[in-house]
Amino acid sequence: MNEMKDIDEGAYFWLNGHTTTIWARHMFRDDELSDTVLNNMCENFNNRIIKFRGKPIINMLEDIRLYLMNRSQQNRLSILKVESEFCPKVCKRLHREKMSSSKWLACWASHTRFEVKNGLQSFIVDLDKRTCTCRKWDITGIPCCHAISCILFNRVAVEKHTNDCYKVSIYKACYEPIIDPINGQNMWTLTRLLPVQPPIKRRPLGRPKKMRARESNEPRRGHSKGLGIAKRCKSCGKIGHNKRSCKGEVGRNSSLLTASGGGPNSRISRLKQTTNRAHASGASGGVAINEPNPPRVPPTNRGPKQKPATTNQARSSVATTKQAGSSATTTKQATSNAPPFSATSNPTRNTHGNPKKRKKGECHKDCLGFVNAPQNASYKAL
Repeated sequence: MNEMKDIDEGAYFWLNGHTTTIWARHMFRDDELSDTVLNNMCENFNNRIIKFRGKPIINMLEDIRLYLMNRSQQNRLSILKVESEFCPKVCKRLHREKMSSSKWLACWASHTRFEVKNGLQSFIVDLDKRTCTCRKWDITGIPCCHAISCILFNRVAVEKHTNDCYKVSIYKACYEPIIDPINGQNMWTLTRLLPVQPPIKRRPLGRPKKMRARESNEPRRGHSKGLGIAKRCKSCGKIGHNKRSCKGEVGRNSSLLTASGGGPNSRISRLKQTTNRAHASGASGGVAINEPNPPRVPPTNRGPKQKPATTNQARSSVATTKQAGSSATTTKQATSNAPPFSATSNPTRNTHGNPKKRKKGECHKDCLGFVNAPQNASYKAL
């Protein structure tokens, strides 16, 4: 218990809160003849009837009865092949105990009482009472290695000191009663009683549960690979969480906290790393990565300087400017006198409308306005 306390204090206090008669083998009672701590037999049976439990009551009981009837017959046939006096598993355990008995020395105190020694360890064995201070023989009914060393010292067969409940004859007697087969529902006799109605069906929320509720430390199907392995985050390297739930510091920059709390694989940190690399490459004379292009500067004209215009050239340029101004005024007047649906009122507008919304054979109203428009000054200008 002290070693367990050093390993796990929670388990130590939990065991201290329960009596030792339910979890310590050396404190089991002598009349049960079993050292089984687990309930594997019950779980095995529950696993076999999982496919039956979802059926109606009568069908479920019939399927369980057929399963037990077949199992009883299979056990009766299998035990007929055994030729030894005791069951096969008991014989294997006796052989294992005999091999371990060679390490122990039996010291004769009386005809049936011995002191068995191995270095500094010693136990007291009483062959008449079939007891040993290690309590293995008392609990199971199978001689332990200490008792076998004393039995062989008296040159007696070990099987004579084994409990009779492990004999093949007792096993056959247990399976001698059979489960009688019965006829189907079509052969049942009718009664005057009202038929049994099924209970009111109340479907709870969620998916119906087939498996029993497991403890937190029990292995689950499909999850046994990572059972007992601590999680380690790939971002910060700490134990207890993974990369998705990481809220710690960045790996190498442990003194700098990220704004979003993510690791080096987060989106913000990746952008920062890309920007830093781009600046570093630009400073070293390389090509910048993910950096916007600088605005283009118009090239300067480095040719010879133009000579100042002469008097005649200046007069001709002024006349050209006046002509351009008069033509612009004429165009403006023509535009103002145009009809509201003319093409010149909005030259950027599509005069044919939206072809997807227009039906076949129709024309847009802008087209009609353009056709019916009078031949005024605007068209002459065009």
